[in-house]
Amino acid sequence: METIIRYKLPVVVVVVNNGGIYRGLTPEDFKSVDGDPTLQFPVLSLTPECRYDEMAKAFGGRGVLCRTVDEVRKALPEAYDFVQKEQRPTLINLIIANDSERKAQEHDWLTRSKM
Repeated sequence: METIIRYKLPVVVVVVNNGGIYRGLTPEDFKSVDGDPTLQFPVLSLTPECRYDEMAKAFGGRGVLCRTVDEVRKALPEAYDFVQKEQRPTLINLIIANDSERKAQEHDWLTRSKM
C-alpha cells in the first residue's frame, strides 16, 4: 500500500476483511480471551475489524470502511472517481462476517474447502 501511494497510482484496493486468514475471531471472542494473546489466539486469527482503511490514510491515500452492501455500492464508484481525479489510490476495507459458511453451489467441487 505504501508503494502504491508513494507512486500515486490510480488504484482501488478492496480488502475483504474477516479478521483472519481463512477465518478470524469475532470482536467479542477476541476480547474474552484471558492470558497472553500470543499463546491463546489461533495462529490464523488477526485483529478483528483491523482498520486497513486508516493505514491507507496514514500513508496519504484515501481509506473507506464498509460493513454493508449499500456502503460498498456507494464506495466503489466514489473510489473510481477519486482515483481518476486525484491520481491517488483508495483502499476499501470491507468488514465481513467471519462466521458465515460457504454458499451452497450447484456443483460440489465449487463448495469444497481447499484447506
